[in-house]
Amino acid sequence: MSTASGWTSLNRRRIGIVARSDMRQLLEDKGFWMPMVFLGALFFVIIPTILLVSITTIGDVKVVEQMAETLEVLPDSAQDQIKG
Repeated sequence: MSTASGWTSLNRRRIGIVARSDMRQLLEDKGFWMPMVFLGALFFVIIPTILLVSITTIGDVKVVEQMAETLEVLPDSAQDQIKG
């Protein structure tokens, strides 16, 4: 097989058409993006809200210390963002 008939011979325009078609199908497929929206909401809205509300209402120092220990496993950049 020669190089001309391999991947190098693909037309960029055709690749773009296929990529746009695939992206359009993904965006129209609720079975694909609804779980992504749900997971994003769960991990970035629901769980942090529950944690913040529980910490502020409990007021128990031990619980706050346990939460701090749990957060120490996060990367330094994430810890800096949480600390403010």
